[in-house]
Amino acid sequence: MIISRMSPIILALRIFGIFKTMAYSVPIMKTIIIHPDDPSIDFLSKIYAPLTNKTVIRGGMSKSIPKLIESHDRVLMLGHGSPDGLLNTGQFSDAGSNIIDDSMSLILRNKTNSLYI
Repeated sequence: MIISRMSPIILALRIFGIFKTMAYSVPIMKTIIIHPDDPSIDFLSKIYAPLTNKTVIRGGMSKSIPKLIESHDRVLMLGHGSPDGLLNTGQFSDAGSNIIDDSMSLILRNKTNSLYI
């Protein structure tokens, strides 16, 4: 394909076709949502309601969270927090005072397009 011989309209249509094809071939991201079951923060579920391909964790399974985070493309953490991490409000019986703390910083560092509220 020689660009200099193409009319601007043909060139624009070809570029649009390339971008259109690329837009449809983008994979859907796997999202893990860690949102402790707490009535004071239930309103935050509206943030992730429209997402597809998601795993929502509301309690109970803190030991498997690091492996789940590694297996997902994006992380959403919603809840009460402190500088030490995402607070455990009682739904994660095998966790300490934090569900997520600095022990998971290396895993989380590689996650892009994540949200922590």
